[in-house]
Amino acid sequence: MTDANRKPWLTASEQIDHLKSRGVHFSLMSEEDARAYLEKNSNYFRLRAYRLGFPKVEEGARKGSMQI
Repeated sequence: MTDANRKPWLTASEQIDHLKSRGVHFSLMSEEDARAYLEKNSNYFRLRAYRLGFPKVEEGARKGSMQI
């Protein structure tokens, strides 16, 4: 992947704002606790590995995306 195609890394606060914009509610953990967790822990590579277990769409408009 070239540098032009890479998405910028989001800060913990930006990640929380992004999650909220996608409809995530912080009912089990406060936003402050979530922010502290994201600042101290990075699960990016562990989460990314899980996507390998999902089959990909072979044809159509969603070709190449995960079938979930």
